[in-house]
Amino acid sequence: MNARAETIDEKNSFRESFKKRRCLVLADGFYEWKETGNGKQPYRVVTEDSGLIAMVGVWEQWIPPEDASQADLEALAANDSRSEEEKDSKILESFTIITTEPNDTVSEIHNRMPVVLESDEENHWLTGDSEDLKSLLDPYSADRMNAYPRRKASQQSHQRLSRSNHRNGYWSVNPTKSERTRSLSRAESSCHCGGK
Repeated sequence: MNARAETIDEKNSFRESFKKRRCLVLADGFYEWKETGNGKQPYRVVTEDSGLIAMVGVWEQWIPPEDASQADLEALAANDSRSEEEKDSKILESFTIITTEPNDTVSEIHNRMPVVLESDEENHWLTGDSEDLKSLLDPYSADRMNAYPRRKASQQSHQRLSRSNHRNGYWSVNPTKSERTRSLSRAESSCHCGGK
C-alpha cells in the first residue's frame, strides 16, 4: 500500500507517522506497469546516473489484530527478518512509500510515482517540522530520469537463474554488462528511518 502525498497529513492511517515517523527507502530504481493490449508491461525507472535514490516514506509499529487469519500471520512471518528475540515482542514494523503525480517520464507509463528526493533534501525530510514538508512531495525532475521496458522472466528461466542475478522478478530486455555488474554490487533496498 502506498500513501498519497496530497492527503498524507489528512488520512488517519498516515497522519501521525507523517508527523513523527518519516523514513527514506533507498533503492537503485523503481518499477511501474503500463497497461497495454497484451496485459501490463513492466518499466524500470532510474535516475540519469543510475545511482541510488531516496524515496520518501513513513513507518509504523503495530501489533497484528487478535482476529488476524492464520494465512495473514503466516504471510507476515514469511517476510519477517527480525531476530527470534524481537519476534517474541509481537510488535511489527512496516513502512509505506509516498506517491505523487508523475513527471513527464513516468506519466507515459503510470498515473502515480514515488516521491524521490534530491540528496540535499533528505535530512530535512527526516528531521524537519511536518508543517513545511509537503513542499518536498513533488515529482522528481523528468529530465533526470530514464525509463525502459523489462520483460517478465518465465517460470522455467526463473528456476535456472540464481537469486543474486534476479531483481524483483524482472530481467532486462537487453541488460548491459555494467547493469549486470551494478545489480550484483547493489545492496538490497533499505529503510533509513528518522523523524521527530
